[in-house]
Amino acid sequence: MEKTNNVKKKYPTLLKTSILSTLILFIILFQVVPRFNPNPYRMRAKTSETIMEKLPDEMLNQPKEPKNIEKPKLPKKIKETTDDSEITEDIEFETTFEDPSLTEHKGEIYRIYENAPKVLVKLDPKYPDAARQLGIEGTVFLELVVEKDGSVSLVKVIKSVHPLLDASAVNAAYQMTFTPAMSRDIAVRAYVTFPVNFSLRN
Repeated sequence: MEKTNNVKKKYPTLLKTSILSTLILFIILFQVVPRFNPNPYRMRAKTSETIMEKLPDEMLNQPKEPKNIEKPKLPKKIKETTDDSEITEDIEFETTFEDPSLTEHKGEIYRIYENAPKVLVKLDPKYPDAARQLGIEGTVFLELVVEKDGSVSLVKVIKSVHPLLDASAVNAAYQMTFTPAMSRDIAVRAYVTFPVNFSLRN
């Protein structure tokens, strides 16, 4: 107890002594340690110079002189005549641009019509065994030409899945029958987009 009382009595004196010693130590440090003067960063002066030199002629890509191009020959003048003795050459012009597979059918094929063809007889395509074993499935999109009597005269694959499924879908489409497309109450030939779905779940 006596020691504790002595410490309490001496505490103010010890505190003052500690603070005074700390101040004296800081003053000595400030006097001893040299001052630090920061130097601000300065941009280096450019010392390099760019000198433009002319390149030698052999290093320049000089354009080559164009070759002599022959003038196109003008077509000969054609003179109409009814005298067979004045005809010098027979010229044949081919004016047909129809699909050769549709030459047996006559009439324009419509893409826009009032009443679209409807399926009357639908033949389900055969699922090829090889495609089934390989796990191939999907929807084949066909473009059909439906004639005025509702028969299918042309089939074209516009979105393929696999050659096996495509061939089966095309064969089935040729066996289908539709009502004809109607435009102003007249049966017309028409393009029809038809999807054929092959699913392993069925």
